[in-house]
Amino acid sequence: MEILKLSLCILVFCLLFGHTLQQTQIGKSNRHTQSYGLIISNFEENLLHHEWANEELPCLQKTLDILRNVKNHTLWATWIWDSMQSPTGVLYGTRNQFGNNEQCIHPPWIHTHPELRTQYCLADIKLSKKRQIKHEDPYTNANEYVSSMSKYKLAFNKLTWGLCLPDICTPNSIKKFAETFLNNSHLGFAIPEVTISIDSCQSYNEKTEVSYGYYATVAFIGSMVLLTSFCTHYYENHRYAKEETRKILIAKAFSAVVNTAELFKEKKDAIYSLNSLKFLTACILSFIHYTIICFETGIRNFKSVDAFIERYSLHLFFHSDILVDSCIMISGVLLMNSILSTDKPVTVNNVIKRYFRLTYVPMVVILYITQVSKYHSSGPLLHKKLLSDVDNCRNNWWTVLLNVNNYVDFRKACLPNTWSNACDFHLTIIGTGLYWLYQQNRSLGKKAYIIGALASVMLPTLEAFRYGLGPINISDLERFGDFMAHLNTATYLHSHLRSGPYFIGLAFGCLLSTYKPANYKKLPVNTSITILTLGSGLGLFILMLGGHLAYQNYSPFEAALYVGTNRTIWAIALGIVLVSCEYGYIPLISDFIHWRIFIPLSKLSFSLYITHWLVIKMKNYNTMGPETWDLPYLVIDSLGIITFCCVLSYLLWLVFEAPMNNLVALSLRMRSHKEINDGTSPTIGVPNTVKKIT
Repeated sequence: MEILKLSLCILVFCLLFGHTLQQTQIGKSNRHTQSYGLIISNFEENLLHHEWANEELPCLQKTLDILRNVKNHTLWATWIWDSMQSPTGVLYGTRNQFGNNEQCIHPPWIHTHPELRTQYCLADIKLSKKRQIKHEDPYTNANEYVSSMSKYKLAFNKLTWGLCLPDICTPNSIKKFAETFLNNSHLGFAIPEVTISIDSCQSYNEKTEVSYGYYATVAFIGSMVLLTSFCTHYYENHRYAKEETRKILIAKAFSAVVNTAELFKEKKDAIYSLNSLKFLTACILSFIHYTIICFETGIRNFKSVDAFIERYSLHLFFHSDILVDSCIMISGVLLMNSILSTDKPVTVNNVIKRYFRLTYVPMVVILYITQVSKYHSSGPLLHKKLLSDVDNCRNNWWTVLLNVNNYVDFRKACLPNTWSNACDFHLTIIGTGLYWLYQQNRSLGKKAYIIGALASVMLPTLEAFRYGLGPINISDLERFGDFMAHLNTATYLHSHLRSGPYFIGLAFGCLLSTYKPANYKKLPVNTSITILTLGSGLGLFILMLGGHLAYQNYSPFEAALYVGTNRTIWAIALGIVLVSCEYGYIPLISDFIHWRIFIPLSKLSFSLYITHWLVIKMKNYNTMGPETWDLPYLVIDSLGIITFCCVLSYLLWLVFEAPMNNLVALSLRMRSHKEINDGTSPTIGVPNTVKKIT
């Protein structure tokens, strides 16, 4: 009996406790639903407070329908709401709040319920005006922090926000939605000063048609691959023929075996240090460009970047764009080396070969950008960034192929990194013309060189002083975010204002080609190390001086003097390093610099420099979220990009670059033979023998 009473008591207790627990859980669930419903209701009320035009009412109705179904936890509405995110990390410098664009425009019911289609839009939002403050007080108002900027001009008042709304909504309606959303978030304090603009929207398009240009481009690339394969096979079967017919010569020009061997071929009287210098410069520039494009497209932890720069005084290296002058200087050295390593007189053929050498790879890349790239890209920045590049290339492709893109509107440039190609070509004309003049009259040629060298320093100095330019173009994080605008200056782009390093390259090219290092005994190790230290120290000093001056109270004269001389001094420093490596021996360093692997890599460095820009942009424009600043990660990522671009450059070399170079050389050689047979000379007005520089 006692056991029965005890069992009944336990049963009654469990029933009562279970009922109470169930009621508590239901109460909590109801309270959560009511609380969330209250937030959505408040959102609806704020949305209705805006003035809506008659043509905007369908958008409003559909938006309200989404909100009501979100309260009821309906899947299609919750799906839309889930694809957006409330801004996070804005106070830490996170400017891009992408959400999930694929989720927005490709829901599972896109084909069965077309009335539920939505569009993904990027809203550029400016929360308030900026003013600089020096200290961060944790007890100050958040609006003051958002309105501030750091020492290196990291601003916290800008963000790009991904929104998912009905596809009938216009940009003006989307602005009202974004403002309401912000007002109901923790950033609502900034609403009185907010500025919103809608630049681009993406929506599902089931009738996307591939253009004829796409098929033509694919057919062209495929035909070039097949032609290369056929010519390789044909030449391998006829390479030992007694007579080289025109067919065999053309097949040889396309032969992958011959062109691969050409990559590893050591040229007579080559300056071997240039091989490593060219490739390593291209790699460093690729890393710098990757970092800059990451800054442009957004960093998740921008505040960490600012702190990193502050901690290690990295503002001293903001003038890293001076590395481009290494390429310009090397071009001058190579021109003189190619001229002086042969007994043939300089002719217009030198310029023709250089023009085509600089054209093939950009031509293929432009063709790819304009006809192919947009068909396999779907990232949130596609419409805002990549399609803008596509339009620029469709409108301004000719500026690249004619090598005038450094003088035409740079803000709308196609492949903006190719401005240095135009500069290289213009300076090749000048360098070739100067040597031709030297062949005609040594005294006049030397005087022309001296005048040109002095002008290369004085012209940018006067230009910088005239317009009151700063010592360097990119001096803070704000400028990194819009680097295209801040590089658009005459002293950075125009060939005649960037010629200083080229004239220095011509001088060192004459030195190294006339007094060949192989003909002289190597300098002692201590002397070599001293010369290397002198050159490296001078280069590091002139590099860091620009970043130092940018944060000092410099005078217009000081800034102009630095602008006019820094690139020439950098080229002199690089020339001193070349002398130490060629005429001397430094343990480990000399062995590394003269490593044979750099012979083929140096020949691929041009394509690496051209293609890495597109590869980086394709990667970043298709990202679903901003990059994270972590130096080892950035280095690893950059090495992956460089490796991929090297493989791509090798393929471009086999299929386009080497065959076209060979065909141009073959055509020029056949033209010269024809002129000789006709009794005319291809070098009218040029002496029969080349006058070596002494």
